[in-house]
Amino acid sequence: MPMQIRKDIVFYQGAEDDFWTLHDLKRNVFYQVTQPVSLLLKKMQSTAIDQKDIPEDLLDFLKENEILSLRSGNRDSLYSRCKSKKKSFLTWVSSSGYLFFKKSIAVNPQFFRVFQPFVGLFSKTPFLFFIVLLTCGLLYLTARDVQSFFSVISSVMTPIGLSYFFVLLVCGKFLHELAHAVVASYYGVPVTQVGVALMVFIPILYTDTTVAWRQSSRAKRIKIALAGVTAEFLFAIVCLLAWHLTYDQVLKNALFLMATSTWVLSVLINANPLMKFDGYYVLSDALKIDNLQSRSYALGRWKLRELIFNLQDIPPEPPRLSLYAYCYAAWLYRIVLVFSIAFMLYVFMFKLLAVALVCLYIFQSVIRPIYNEVRYAMNHSSLHDNLSRKLGILAFIAFFTGLLFIPWGGTVVVPATHNAKESVSLYARVSGQIAYYPQQQQSFSENDVLLAINADERLQELAMVHHEIEELQLQYQLQGVLHIDGQSIEAKLVDALAKKEAIETELQQSQLIAPSGGEIHGLRDDFGIGDWIQKGQKIGQVTFGDESEIQAYINETDLQRIDLESDVVFLTMQDKQLTGQVDQVDTSSINYIEEPYVASTYGGELLTLQDERMPDRLRPLENTYRVTVKIMQSYPSRVDVGQALFQTVPESVIQRLYRGLIRLWRQESSF
Repeated sequence: MPMQIRKDIVFYQGAEDDFWTLHDLKRNVFYQVTQPVSLLLKKMQSTAIDQKDIPEDLLDFLKENEILSLRSGNRDSLYSRCKSKKKSFLTWVSSSGYLFFKKSIAVNPQFFRVFQPFVGLFSKTPFLFFIVLLTCGLLYLTARDVQSFFSVISSVMTPIGLSYFFVLLVCGKFLHELAHAVVASYYGVPVTQVGVALMVFIPILYTDTTVAWRQSSRAKRIKIALAGVTAEFLFAIVCLLAWHLTYDQVLKNALFLMATSTWVLSVLINANPLMKFDGYYVLSDALKIDNLQSRSYALGRWKLRELIFNLQDIPPEPPRLSLYAYCYAAWLYRIVLVFSIAFMLYVFMFKLLAVALVCLYIFQSVIRPIYNEVRYAMNHSSLHDNLSRKLGILAFIAFFTGLLFIPWGGTVVVPATHNAKESVSLYARVSGQIAYYPQQQQSFSENDVLLAINADERLQELAMVHHEIEELQLQYQLQGVLHIDGQSIEAKLVDALAKKEAIETELQQSQLIAPSGGEIHGLRDDFGIGDWIQKGQKIGQVTFGDESEIQAYINETDLQRIDLESDVVFLTMQDKQLTGQVDQVDTSSINYIEEPYVASTYGGELLTLQDERMPDRLRPLENTYRVTVKIMQSYPSRVDVGQALFQTVPESVIQRLYRGLIRLWRQESSF
């Protein structure tokens, strides 16, 4: 059967002399072939060649990538492939199609030629020397005023500050994409499409420079890829210069962000070679490896397949350490990225959406590839007559699948504290300057002062109120003689007496008096005599008596596994061990963590966030319950931090996942 390739396939000289680049204009896809293959394909474009004269692997390549013309008997196979490539909604979601999609806008390539003279100017040595001198000068001036430079961020979150920052951010991103297009046009690569893309639901601008593969020079392709980051760097220099020249404080704050964190974050994202951004294409050309991602993934899959199944397949290309390193680094990065996004969604937005994202990713990146690889191995020619190896593969899969259903892990480990049975947290009852502050593990007796706030101003105010009351009382008694309105005097006297009572109450609260003897623990070391303290801030904890108990903090999923009188082992940070039994389980979750020792904010294991209205109050991220454990042996009453080990019934991974999903569904659905 005679075969021809499509007329809209264009040939370009490749970066190496022995290779040519094929450009599929309809699909805007590029392929690299050797020079002999390119000569054969050029001949097939003008003259039909019999199928028997075409190498089998080349014919498969032409069919798979739809390069053959419809006249070559390719209509039916093309239709079947197009039908198989149609994605269902589930396939689109599971393949992370929701994480990145874009809308293109066609533009006239002539538009970018207007800016081409600037490329020549910016690449000249005098201009580069000027930029280096300007940068060094600005950094020197900034270093002299570094404290002022880093103290201007406070008012950015105002409406005016956000509007300034948004305008500057859009300008920076516009210059980034414009630079790509202008430099590409400067080197003879036409840019016909720009647009807006959504990456993880965040709108970003983009420029389609796919046709940069027409350019045979790798150095020029690298310059096209680096143009955006370079433009943002120059814009950051301009923002830093404007920061020194402007006097508008709000504008200075927005310029500060653009000159520091925003630009650095943009560079880190665009220069990341593990995603298909600017850094990827720079690395691909620097290593002289076209299609770096797809080739490294193919080689990485082959290596894993050989390690697990030993199929003795021929590698897709000669193994290279750089391809292996890129493949496994990219896979690891994607795992970290997806789980980081899911964690942020779980903590700050929708927990069910985060769980769904992780489940879809596990299906797409773990379960589905494993299924495809097992199916490939079972159908491999080397295993057709080898029943023992097939059974070995099935046994291997059954073993690891069974681990999900086998009950294990009969111990629940949670953060806990050992404390006195009778304890009270100390909070400042008024705001003011500290006049007396106790010491860590200080013993005290009944009626001792635990905390004192300087009350000199209140005493002066109280003396003035006393004097005012005496004058008002005298005026009230002599109202007939002085011809004064008695009702107004009486109203002022009532107000003065109320003010006196309020001041006296505040003076009483300026001192914390011990109701009985005890000991102070967990004292905050960031307070001292002369420091200012706000009303409601916690300073520590006092313990009374010799009896102690263990308080453990457990999440809602593991709570269902805890029974009263269950055995518990408490391990302290000093490797001491206490044994006990569950005495009480709270029926409702706690709103705040009273013990800062177990909170992640202060280095503990329990994930917490500071309350926005009261920073001293720590709120757990998940529904957390307090479990009280009765100690079975005598032990000194003191504050210890450690872990509580609850002995429970073993449970499988599937059971834990099921109970966790049910709990999350009930929590998010407000059942």
